[in-house]
Amino acid sequence: MDNQFQKAARKSTKIRMAIVGVSGSGKTMTALTAAKGLANGGKIAVVYTESNSIDFYSDLFDFDKKVLEYYSPDEYIKGISMAEDNGYAVVVIDSLSHAWIGKGGLLAMHSREMSSGVGNSFTAWGNVTPEYQRLMDKILNSSIHVIATMRRKTDYVMQENSKGKMAPVKVGLTPVMKPDTEYEFDMVAEMDMQHRFHVSNTKIEWLDGKQVIKPTAKWFEPLRVWLDGEDTIVETVKETFPQAQVVVENLEPEPNPEPLESNLTSETQDLGISNAVPVEIPEPPFGVLDDHMAYDIAYAVKNRDGVMYGTLESTQLVNMHNALAKSIKKTIDEDEKNVKQGKIKAIRSLMAHRNGSNFAHKIKEEK
Repeated sequence: MDNQFQKAARKSTKIRMAIVGVSGSGKTMTALTAAKGLANGGKIAVVYTESNSIDFYSDLFDFDKKVLEYYSPDEYIKGISMAEDNGYAVVVIDSLSHAWIGKGGLLAMHSREMSSGVGNSFTAWGNVTPEYQRLMDKILNSSIHVIATMRRKTDYVMQENSKGKMAPVKVGLTPVMKPDTEYEFDMVAEMDMQHRFHVSNTKIEWLDGKQVIKPTAKWFEPLRVWLDGEDTIVETVKETFPQAQVVVENLEPEPNPEPLESNLTSETQDLGISNAVPVEIPEPPFGVLDDHMAYDIAYAVKNRDGVMYGTLESTQLVNMHNALAKSIKKTIDEDEKNVKQGKIKAIRSLMAHRNGSNFAHKIKEEK
């Protein structure tokens, strides 16, 4: 029995990366791009769950595929083992979400257990959870790099709208997988509809908070070098995507704010919002937000559900802007005002980035 501690050292370490995003955010493309950067000329395997549509990427990347038709943890484990045994440098799992919701997946296994009369739901999960753990153990202990994609699902909550009535609002986005699965990975990146890759959680200190739109294989090369044990990180990469802040409070106005534009009709129409008309901007303290927040900071501001503003759709941001603009006029507490001002400022910065520098604000007034 080995009863000695060993010196911790990073040498030829393999990454377990999760890429999370809604459909169309670029998860598959980014996963293959990351695999190319990590493989360093080695072979790439793809365990795929959506028929043969992965073939559309064959002109851009050199990889071999295994298409699953049944999504039990055992099938995923076989795919990873096959990649290991055949000398692949990286295995991409696209998508891991099917192991949760797909045919033969964990939810289906739980349903079968319930139908067999084993008892209550808790007892059924007691029989299914070991299979989930087997899959995660395989991913976490694989001898090669593992990149897994996961879809996002949409949650709705009831919130007060601009008419003062309660209405369902899309506010929470969580991965389609067993809760907290993403925290098992060494690195979790979020993708939005602008194909922005944002490292939201990682054990790698220098990579935390980095973000880039449509990363190239070269962007991932410093990670590969670092994982191989090299202490030198390409400084230009570290500096290009500065660490994002996630808390905004007590913001002070920056000098020389640019004036707000008042002609908003065409820009509002571009967002696909009906019955939208420009509205006069309230007087201070709302007016203190005429300048824009730094984009990387605005992107990482989170709502009460922990969802980053930068991952929200433009229509959601506009609705949030309107609600904040209405409520701030009734807010007395100065600290609360500062927080709301920061949120409005972040939304304006994001919308200016998406719609051009002439964007100032868009307020939706429902008739």
